[in-house]
Amino acid sequence: MPQFPIPYNEGGKIVLFNTFRELSEQGNNVTMVCFSDEPIGKQYLLEANKFGEVIIISHSTKNTKFRIAKSVFNPRSIFFEKHINKKIIKEVFKIVEKGNFDFVQCEHSPMGQLGLAIKNKFGIPFAIRLHNIEYEIWQRYAEYLPKNNPKRIYVADQAKIIKEEEIEIYGKADVCFTISELDKSKAEILNPNGTYINSFPGVDINFWAPDNTIKKNPYEMVLATTYNWVHNVDGLKWFLDEVLPLVRVSLPNAFISIIGKNPPSWLNEYTNKGVNIVGYLSDIRPNMNQASLYISPLFVGSGIRIKILEAMACGLPIVSTSVSAEGNFATENEGLQVTNDPREFAQMCINRLNFATKANSDGLAGRKFIETNFSWKENIKVIVDKYKEILESVS
Repeated sequence: MPQFPIPYNEGGKIVLFNTFRELSEQGNNVTMVCFSDEPIGKQYLLEANKFGEVIIISHSTKNTKFRIAKSVFNPRSIFFEKHINKKIIKEVFKIVEKGNFDFVQCEHSPMGQLGLAIKNKFGIPFAIRLHNIEYEIWQRYAEYLPKNNPKRIYVADQAKIIKEEEIEIYGKADVCFTISELDKSKAEILNPNGTYINSFPGVDINFWAPDNTIKKNPYEMVLATTYNWVHNVDGLKWFLDEVLPLVRVSLPNAFISIIGKNPPSWLNEYTNKGVNIVGYLSDIRPNMNQASLYISPLFVGSGIRIKILEAMACGLPIVSTSVSAEGNFATENEGLQVTNDPREFAQMCINRLNFATKANSDGLAGRKFIETNFSWKENIKVIVDKYKEILESVS
């Protein structure tokens, strides 16, 4: 894993932690090897150790100025390059030599480089969990940047390199697990010689559930986000500048509660414009259940939004941009409405806030959709069953 997954307070960490937990709970002996450049809290280590051995390699994957400058003259992408070096390979080889591993699972495509190195040296098969089609994020970011921004050229070039690196690593893995039908079809186009199987993420439907003891605020929208990813921030600002004012013309009492650690200072400019800055919460479920609508504005990304799945599990209708809804095969019938037009986005919000009965009906349909399709147990079983099949074929 490229990061230690606890606290699991953002989409990527949620998938990492629950994959580790569920692999263990299905009777497998699991060793989690991950990167971290900061000390890990004892309570987090204790929680992780309930499910298997945890080995942390001291390493940062931040895009430092040095790495960016170096990447300009490097034929490899900064994204793949920052996940591997001789020291990491040496440490990983030591771990493998001490263990008795049947399979190596690499979370995210650049971590597949380590899986390939292990396979080449020890003959152990490896899989890659494709959380995203990574080059798409870079390509979309390049397209999002102004044409006169020099950064656009750099990001577009990196996207091309990452695409070639992904094509190569997909074909060398014994299997790639995609997290949506859309990503599976994209991966198959990139490298038809790869083996691809869908293993959706999951939602703890007992934890994320409607709470009828909490009274809903008919004017409240909610968003839970992380501010350390620039694309989340850009999407939020678009909503606050382009959409929220239109909503408040029709519904002056409408407001949005924004949950997330270390909110940027510029958000304070919106506190008199229908914005409630909540900040970090260890448990966001009461806030989710108090709101009447979940919004998800994002224009750069790939994969699937875990927070949308959790909001649907809580019985909330969703209004989302197309990128944010990507990979989620829910429809309007399951309470997921999608548009990139600010006026349409505003009208969808107004309609849901104005018609509580319809909003509640859509929310319950969304809850049912999550119960049917996003079980951690069933979706991780897909991975385990494929491992057994591959191991039996080579034994």
